[in-house]
Amino acid sequence: MSEILRVGITTPITLTDPRKAFDFVNSLVYWHLYQKPFRPTAAADGATEAVLFKGPLEPTSADGTAYSGQVRPGLCFSNGAPLDASRLAESLRQSRVVQDEAKIRVDGDRLHFALKRPHRDFDCLLSHQTCAVVHEDGGRLFGSGPYLVSSFEHGAVRLRRNERYHPLPPIPEVEFLIYPPAADGRPRELMAALERGEVDFSPSLARDDLREVRGVHKWMGQGDSTAYLYFNTEHPLLRRRELRQALALALDRRALAAASYASPLAFAASGPVPPSVAVMPDGLRCDPDAARRALDDVGRPSKPLRMLVVSMARPYLPHPQTTAELLARQLAHVGVEVEVSPSQDLAGYLRRVSSGDYDLALSGWIPESSDTASLFEAIFSSRAIPDTPESVLTDANVARWRHAPMDEALDRYRRNPQADALDAINSIISAERPLVPLLYGSQVVVHSWRMKARPKSYFNRPFFTAMRL
Repeated sequence: MSEILRVGITTPITLTDPRKAFDFVNSLVYWHLYQKPFRPTAAADGATEAVLFKGPLEPTSADGTAYSGQVRPGLCFSNGAPLDASRLAESLRQSRVVQDEAKIRVDGDRLHFALKRPHRDFDCLLSHQTCAVVHEDGGRLFGSGPYLVSSFEHGAVRLRRNERYHPLPPIPEVEFLIYPPAADGRPRELMAALERGEVDFSPSLARDDLREVRGVHKWMGQGDSTAYLYFNTEHPLLRRRELRQALALALDRRALAAASYASPLAFAASGPVPPSVAVMPDGLRCDPDAARRALDDVGRPSKPLRMLVVSMARPYLPHPQTTAELLARQLAHVGVEVEVSPSQDLAGYLRRVSSGDYDLALSGWIPESSDTASLFEAIFSSRAIPDTPESVLTDANVARWRHAPMDEALDRYRRNPQADALDAINSIISAERPLVPLLYGSQVVVHSWRMKARPKSYFNRPFFTAMRL
């Protein structure tokens, strides 16, 4: 029997520099090619564990603006180059997250981080995907993870075991196979391949697809992602919070969840992040009559609002087009016309977001680290307004919202992540409504019975190393 783990996906892999461009599918590969200085623990409880350092970073200042850490000895990249302090610093300096936060100094086998602003959990920040450690040699990128690329053609990738990684992964090869979705977005080819036994593992099905797939093992976990309807606050009318509040009242989040999930109560959003991340109820209730009265007072847009829609299914948005059309109908019900404008591909979506070419945007966010301060800053900080296609992958303020009181509240939370600071953030969001959280995502994994061992968690880890065929 083949020793190759066959992974089924629905979109091609691009394999660019992981410090600068990534998405959900690419991340599945990157987690196994590259290592980050820290990673979330298997429990996915917000804690991190050291990977490239000997232990947690040591604070060297009382105010959380300086840290130091000793690089773990004996590490090397898959091409044999040593992963020492100098190469670790060289790679981290290319990370947008690190560039925004700190200066790095090398002293022997230690790295010293001088932060531009306080951070009480800098280890968490260094678990961000853009902190993946890369060594460039001859135009090629090498990592220190458990696998390396053995072939890459037309978006399909085959990985083989990195013999320099310890301990060696039990599975010698991993092959990513592409099964494009049908015209309606359903992954029917992938579902059929799973039933035929051609695919061993897939994280690319929606929760409700599982009912139609037979002969496979199904695993479902609580996700940490959220779908949002963003209001572009650079739009002349949408700058007015009264209009944003009125539009928010028209949205029936339970109906939106029912269009994508069989259990809508579990996935209809009730706050800006899932309860597994932070409990932040927003108090928003659907009230079309109140929405109409408010719109009568503040005035309706004189022409259709253009709604940009993310190009493909995401864990937080299993059926983007269906959700977009239902949103348009809900807003039409209160007298606001919406023109649904789906992006054709990821590149087109990134271009439009970075240029602000939309009035509304249906998209969402998957946290790239367990650091809640960084999550809130990515979505709400004035510093996180994307201005290039590359920045869209790290900056999620798609509402293009500049609000000094929020920036101050985020800084307070970063310095002291306590409940009162979180409450202040939530109060501002509820008062200003730069966006409306719509749906919470789920994590769905399907695999064949050929798999004899499985990891405890599929969150942001090199989980193929815990699998056996």
